[in-house]
Amino acid sequence: MSQGKKTARNASKPAPEYSSAQSAAPETSKKDWVLTALIAIYVLLTALLIFNVPVGAAPDEAAHLDYIQALAKAHLPVFQTTPAPGYGYEFHQPPLYYLLCVPFWKIGGAYACRLVSLLCGALTLVLLWHSIAHFFRGHDLRRSLQVLAVGLCALWPLHQGVGASASNDALAGLLAAGVFYLVARGTGQEYSRTDFLRWSALLGICFGLGMLTKTTTLILGAVAVGAIISIWWRTNQDNRDSVVLPLATFGAAALLICGWWLVRNQMLYGDPLAVGVFQRAFSQSSRGPSWFFQRGISSFIYLEMVTLFLFCSAWGILGGPNTAQNDLARAMVAGVPANRPDMLFAIGFLAICALACTLAFLGLMSRKILLSLNGNARAGVLLWLSGFALVALAWAVFNISYFQVQARYFHPALLPMCLFFAIGWRQLLGNGRVLRAVSIVFAVTLASLTLWNAFVWKTLV
Repeated sequence: MSQGKKTARNASKPAPEYSSAQSAAPETSKKDWVLTALIAIYVLLTALLIFNVPVGAAPDEAAHLDYIQALAKAHLPVFQTTPAPGYGYEFHQPPLYYLLCVPFWKIGGAYACRLVSLLCGALTLVLLWHSIAHFFRGHDLRRSLQVLAVGLCALWPLHQGVGASASNDALAGLLAAGVFYLVARGTGQEYSRTDFLRWSALLGICFGLGMLTKTTTLILGAVAVGAIISIWWRTNQDNRDSVVLPLATFGAAALLICGWWLVRNQMLYGDPLAVGVFQRAFSQSSRGPSWFFQRGISSFIYLEMVTLFLFCSAWGILGGPNTAQNDLARAMVAGVPANRPDMLFAIGFLAICALACTLAFLGLMSRKILLSLNGNARAGVLLWLSGFALVALAWAVFNISYFQVQARYFHPALLPMCLFFAIGWRQLLGNGRVLRAVSIVFAVTLASLTLWNAFVWKTLV
């Protein structure tokens, strides 16, 4: 087809509501002070949690600190099939986060280790900001989506709670964000063969570091492989068979990082991910749906309970699922009157957060912003969506055997969640006074929740 015919065909198409003039690289802005301000807000609120919430008030934090102490004694611990709350029940975890924390532990103890998580959380904000810049380079909505998504991420009690805890979740979340960032970066550039192999190697390194931090990042390998195949297919249509080399580069880079750990697990426990030894240790504490049904709890009540606990832990309401189970659930599910004076505050927070999620969901019903992207960027956003879907599927599968409905298991998909939340709001509320007013109310609500968690409830998600 001639260039003139292509131009005529494009001219006949109606212009999208949102324009997306693509350039070779994300534009820089003189207003990047907004990102700095959002990072400062995140650091301030998370630091309040770090120094006001007692050590051990985060899920499994004491066991994670046991791991760091074991490494500080100059040996890599071996899991002895000890279920919680026995000593060493987190010793099956990969060691990267704990190795990074050893020098901080020696200097400042548990609070210094929490600061490592804080740094990981702050860097995650940076990766989200630049990921959106890659997806929406030259796009009219780039700036507003950056502010909305990163603002939500900075104020989200889920991200703050993970960043205030001494556990491997924050580093795993950062490395998952690294995979998502590289996907966003890769979908918006034209690569030479050498550059593409280098990008594939970077994906492999980031994925390998994630596997050396927490094995739940395994599912993000599928996102990385999908990105490699998708981008190569779109940009090398005359030589598609050679995608084997980029995939091999990705796999080799990942195995160079985490392969030794997988081999060690195979030698010690009989499987590379230590899944079997974990299941044997926690078999007595299995609390799947059937466990509840056998005790007379209906499927409706079970689903209502799961939804409530998941939502409360996502937004830091009543300090996570355990407190929600003891107080809020008894009031809302079992009909038992609550005798805590802060229950009214909790229900108010719950209503506002539920309304915010509903607005985002309604906004996502429209696909205008997605359709306004070019093909590569749209494919990248869909890869992000698939990453969120895989994380949600892994959470659901895990809860078939264990009642672990905490929202922190969704933290590896933080970047997609924040981006799609921002897109939903932007599509539904526009870019005028309504969006600004709703954003301010929600921001004040989230900041108030964090302050309430830091000074009243004193627990972390």
